[in-house]
Amino acid sequence: METSVVQTFFNDDFGEFRTLNIEGENWAVAADACRILEIKNPRDAIANFDDDEKGVAIIYTLGGPQKMNIINEAGLYRLIFMSRKPNAKKFQRWAFHEVFPQIRKTGSYSIYGNNFFPPELSERWTKIKERENEVKAADVLAKAARLTSSSKFREHLLKQAHSMITSTEFIEENCSIDFSDDL
Repeated sequence: METSVVQTFFNDDFGEFRTLNIEGENWAVAADACRILEIKNPRDAIANFDDDEKGVAIIYTLGGPQKMNIINEAGLYRLIFMSRKPNAKKFQRWAFHEVFPQIRKTGSYSIYGNNFFPPELSERWTKIKERENEVKAADVLAKAARLTSSSKFREHLLKQAHSMITSTEFIEENCSIDFSDDL
């Protein structure tokens, strides 16, 4: 089971579409693709897919980490071909002509194309997105700490969460605001 950074894309016609890049290969959350394609049961839809076309990943959601079915590009093609909805062709075009090629070229997708940020901000943006994932992980640890009955384990989890999110140096390195007067 893989854990990877999830990129969420939004399209006015399709809504949210979450993708992951695992070892250089693009994967999509099967439930998102099925919702867009109006396929009722994602688990049944991918049940007969080959093992190399489907998998399970841990996706961090507002409710905490969840195991979700994922499909690679070949699996996404199979889902699209299964759908009889008019939206399927439009979704296929968006996913395979815009989203995945741009992810392969730039590591991300932007409705603004390859020049979403000027070069001097790209490195900062990458650090901020990595930090955002650390904060999400710290939030999961803090939630787990609230649920445990062991005070030692709770203390351990809270220390881990605290160490992940207390980084004034990170903020100072990546923001142009001087925080020294506020400390």
